[in-house]
Amino acid sequence: MYMAPRKLGLAGVFYLLAVAASAGERELQPEIVMVAEAKEPVARNSEATMVELADGSLLMVWQEFERGEGDSDFFPGRLAAMVSGDGGRTW
Repeated sequence: MYMAPRKLGLAGVFYLLAVAASAGERELQPEIVMVAEAKEPVARNSEATMVELADGSLLMVWQEFERGEGDSDFFPGRLAAMVSGDGGRTW
């Protein structure tokens, strides 16, 4: 079971809440995993979405903004993506 990623705090860091369980665990435990940290030249990340692909891997796409002139809402932006083959534990 997966929950949509959400933006937390002002650092522009996306987190994915993944439910992780190994064969020996009795209960599923939520796990917080950093997916994309905003580091230079990226000023911030925004608006993410995720889908499960036919092979079971997860595709996450979000918008990232590079530092530019003026306010960050007008910084140059582009779409970025990552794929996880282990249910969202690593990207």
